[in-house]
Amino acid sequence: MLVAATRIVRISNDCHQLRRSCHAFLRPLCVALALAIPLSASAQDVLRIGAPLPLTGGLSPEGTKLRQGYELWQEQVNAAGGIKAGDKQLKVELAFHDYQSATPKAVQLAEKLITDDKVDFVFSPFGSGAAKAVSAVAEKYAVPLLASTASSPCFPRCALHRAFYRPIRRKTACSSSGSWLGTK
Repeated sequence: MLVAATRIVRISNDCHQLRRSCHAFLRPLCVALALAIPLSASAQDVLRIGAPLPLTGGLSPEGTKLRQGYELWQEQVNAAGGIKAGDKQLKVELAFHDYQSATPKAVQLAEKLITDDKVDFVFSPFGSGAAKAVSAVAEKYAVPLLASTASSPCFPRCALHRAFYRPIRRKTACSSSGSWLGTK
């Protein structure tokens, strides 16, 4: 019983730490968004953000976590009134497409998000390689991209100038959640 209670406390602490990390990461994003929002977004009082995510295939656990994190962020931002851009408050709308853990499909879907879904901003797909590939699409259409899961130290040199990047520690990115659950 004590072991189970200890695990619950660890999970609760990890969730709290994840939420704090999420806030620390997303605050600068809000500033970046406010500076990079095209005028079309301000005119409609909505900021559309798209993300090609690996919701199926080998990377689906990471894609699911990213989607949940983005949706949590969206709920919190919209509950607080949205993102301030100039004299407007913009509500956040999210659009996701499943790239099935295949980078070429992520590139195609990023272009679809920009051209068909008319997003104002793109969250990169999971991982440095896919993020780099999609950054070229974002650059082509002059749409800002946030590479939230790129951990490669070369990403800032490889990515184009419209990509926002915040390095994550590989140990954190690759650690198994089983370690804090007490499983292997």
